[in-house]
Amino acid sequence: MSKKYPVYITRYEIDQSELSEFVEGGEHKENIDSTGNQIIKTDSDTVENCFITIRQVKTEFSKDKIEQNYETKFTEFSDLVKSDDKSENLSIEDDVTDINNAHQNQENILNNQLEELTKILEVESQKNIKFKEDAQQNYLATKNLIIDMRIKNGEGNNPEDFSDAFPFSPLSQENTSTTDYNPIPFLDEPR
Repeated sequence: MSKKYPVYITRYEIDQSELSEFVEGGEHKENIDSTGNQIIKTDSDTVENCFITIRQVKTEFSKDKIEQNYETKFTEFSDLVKSDDKSENLSIEDDVTDINNAHQNQENILNNQLEELTKILEVESQKNIKFKEDAQQNYLATKNLIIDMRIKNGEGNNPEDFSDAFPFSPLSQENTSTTDYNPIPFLDEPR
C-alpha cells in the first residue's frame, strides 16, 4: 500500500527513498550554518533542502535561581486583599439592598402610573356617560317638539297617537315601509 503525500511534496522531484525514510521517522539532516540559519539551495530538491525540523524543548526553571534575582511573593496588593475579605460580605449585602431598593422604586413608579391611568379612565368614562345623557335628552326634546307641532297641526290629539321612530308620523297615516327606524339612534344597545 503506497502512502499518499500532499501535493506540495509530490510536486518536486524528491528522491522517494529519502522521503519515505524521512516520513517514517528517520533522522533528518538539515543544512545549518554556525549561527543557526538554515541554508536553502534553490537548485536542489533534496529532502534536507525541502523540510525544516522543529524541535520541542521543555525548559525547566530553577526556583532558587529565580528567587535570587526576583521577589516571587506577591506583596503589592496584600493589604487590600485582607481588608477585601471582610468587606466582601458587606458588599454583597449592599448589592442585594441596592437591587431591592431599585425594584421597590420601580414598583412605586408603576403604582403611581396605574393610579393616574385609573383617574384618567374614570374622567373619560364620566365624559362618555355625560355625552350619552345629553344625546338622549336632545333626541327626546326634538321628538317632543315635532310631536307638539304635529298636534297643533291637527294630525293627532296626544303623544301616543304618533310613532316612536323619526319622523314621528301619526300611527293612522304611517305607511308600511320596510325601513326600520331606531327610536334612540345616539345610544348604544346594552350588551
